[in-house]
Amino acid sequence: MPGLVVGVLWNWLLAGDFGVINWLLESFGFIDDPIFWRSDIDYSLLSVILASIWYGIPFNMILLSVGLAGIPDDLYEAASLDGATAYQKFTTITLPMMRSTIGAVLSLGIIFTLQQFDLFAAITSGGPAGSSLVAQYWSWQLSFREFQFGRGSVIAVLMIVVVLAVTVIYVRSTRQETRL
Repeated sequence: MPGLVVGVLWNWLLAGDFGVINWLLESFGFIDDPIFWRSDIDYSLLSVILASIWYGIPFNMILLSVGLAGIPDDLYEAASLDGATAYQKFTTITLPMMRSTIGAVLSLGIIFTLQQFDLFAAITSGGPAGSSLVAQYWSWQLSFREFQFGRGSVIAVLMIVVVLAVTVIYVRSTRQETRL
């Protein structure tokens, strides 16, 4: 789904008076009064983080399931014959075999998060009082609302540097793994 649609959906879920999340929390007795997620300084950043995580989960799960499917069943069978516990199978087979997949998920997750503008704009627009201001929205705000194009460009370039650094680390780790 486009980020704007996800932002509108989360606006409805996080609404203070009639939101589904407040209704669930009140129903189970976790809170007594509604929380105004998007307009409370203490919760606004949490609300955009939750929406961003929810937005990225399907893609990450597909990558992780493909990585798990690539692990040969023979390894688990041999470990079972040797008397390995489920924890030992996980730490000695699954995690090492999933290292490149987990690296890809983390790298692509960072890159994907740094590209999300519409989701953050739809939920909080960096507010209240800048409490949920993320770099990409801040860059846009400086450039196109305050007309400080130089400062906005600096933030955008720094985000590009972060993306390039993450990409270089990921590419180097996968190259080393293919050499082994």
